[in-house]
Amino acid sequence: MRRLRVLVAGSSVEKAGVLTDELLGAGYEVSTDRVAGGDVVEAGSDFDIVLVGNEADLRGWLKRRVCGCPVIAFGEEAGEDPAVEAMRAGADDYVSLQRPERVVGAVARALSVDDTRRRKEREELYHHVVEQAAEAMFLVEPESWEVIEANPACERMLGYGSGELSGVRLEEIVDPEDLGPVVRLAGESLRVEAHFPISYAHRRSDGSAKRVEGSISVISHAGRDILCFVVYDVTERKWAEDQLRHSVDALLAIYEASQLLSSTLEFEEIGTRLLKIMRRISTLTTAVISVPAEDGRLKVWRAIGFESLWSRARYTPEAQRALYEVLRSGEHRLIELRHPENREEKLSTLYLPLRIHEHTLGVLEVYGPDDLTEGRMVEILISLASKAASALENARLYGELAEREKQLQDLVGKLFTAQEEERRRIAYEVHDDLTQIAVAAYQHLQAYAALPEGAPGRRELLEQVIEMVHKTISESRRVIAELRPTELDDFGLAASIRLRVEALREEGWDVSYDENLGGERLPPTVETALYRVVQEALTNVRKHAGTNKVRIGLWREGDDVVLRVNVSGSPGCGSGSRCSVGGSIS
Repeated sequence: MRRLRVLVAGSSVEKAGVLTDELLGAGYEVSTDRVAGGDVVEAGSDFDIVLVGNEADLRGWLKRRVCGCPVIAFGEEAGEDPAVEAMRAGADDYVSLQRPERVVGAVARALSVDDTRRRKEREELYHHVVEQAAEAMFLVEPESWEVIEANPACERMLGYGSGELSGVRLEEIVDPEDLGPVVRLAGESLRVEAHFPISYAHRRSDGSAKRVEGSISVISHAGRDILCFVVYDVTERKWAEDQLRHSVDALLAIYEASQLLSSTLEFEEIGTRLLKIMRRISTLTTAVISVPAEDGRLKVWRAIGFESLWSRARYTPEAQRALYEVLRSGEHRLIELRHPENREEKLSTLYLPLRIHEHTLGVLEVYGPDDLTEGRMVEILISLASKAASALENARLYGELAEREKQLQDLVGKLFTAQEEERRRIAYEVHDDLTQIAVAAYQHLQAYAALPEGAPGRRELLEQVIEMVHKTISESRRVIAELRPTELDDFGLAASIRLRVEALREEGWDVSYDENLGGERLPPTVETALYRVVQEALTNVRKHAGTNKVRIGLWREGDDVVLRVNVSGSPGCGSGSRCSVGGSIS
């Protein structure tokens, strides 16, 4: 029994009972609502049929109705004339009360036409949605694994013209490494008739790849089950995630290296952990630390991944020339090694000097694929090699100090105190600058991942993430560079402060520097202490003073050295603040 909800409208509603009785007798389950003539039916009203009486009011009522269901007019008159008049007014059919049994056929015809019309409208709507969808959609025949149909978004993503994907086999558009898992998942979807999430790489018509994510499901088409893929391009998102992940890994590794270089004085630990850190942040396959032996030849001191290196690759004439040239010149070299038996196989090789005080302690050899030689990665490895050389030199000095007399123990204690202070400073630098940038980049990437493909501002957001990643690398280099200012060892305190002042002026600071040491070098401990005071003072000015106007003075007063850092224009500073450090240097 079919349920039928009927709306009876017009001023002759009491006469419709004979029609609803006929519908009940034909097996319909009828529920009836009534409205007075001329009333408007609200949009979305859930009626199957409208019966309208009083033909004189029919035309005006139909103009106002918005329910959208079939309308059958009824009246006392029989014949063609009242039926034609009702049709002109907008009714779908007409039934005379003289032949009420005809209402059953009229209702059946109206419902059939309405069902066909609605089905056609739904099909047209679904087709329009699929055509306009941003997601790539395509249907696959599970026996031949051929594409039956694909929407325009799929054709654009894979670089095909309209209709060109039809008949293309799945193996032609799915990356070979992903084809097996995709086929297995498709078979499972056919077996249990369920949706499954899917992630794989598509092959485009030009041979390039697109990483996609989405779902696979089974639908019925022409009486058989076929596979429906709905996927969207995540290539840029994956690239951004990989870039951010690599940058964060590099940042953490650099921080770990900073802790290592400032906290350990053990040769073995420095060499082993340094190589592991370098492998983690780069694509290197092999890393070797070579040091000169007593006879002047280079010998392997520490290595990682040595078993994956070609047999005697580092002993080829080209490699040996590069090694000894780096040892002699103190400058890094980048070369490409070819396999002696297979010239198509090659290795990018980077030789980095472990250099301190114009003296090369050894050579760091790095072997790996082409992307190992990218500019930023080379710079990071060079910086780590430089700091490693400082750490190794510190370790050597500590070994010598350990053999000294008890009178040098005080100097050792000061060294540990300086190292603790340096560790604290580095921790603040990383927390206040590097970590904040990394967190901001992560939040921007989350916002980027939440935006759909093609959304306004999506590309700009990605560029902001990339800029933040670049900034993390720049900040990390700055942190590493400040671990130990080499200019202090090479040129002395006065020149080191002058270089720092010039750097601040380039940033737009208003800094004056008055110095009156006459080129005299102070004891290393005094120079280091005074330089750290200047460094910390300028850091505090940058973070807290609210001004960039600074006056620095350095001069002798008898046997004392006076350092003054005066900040003007800062809230709460009044006429300035003075920091003086003095002491006998005789």
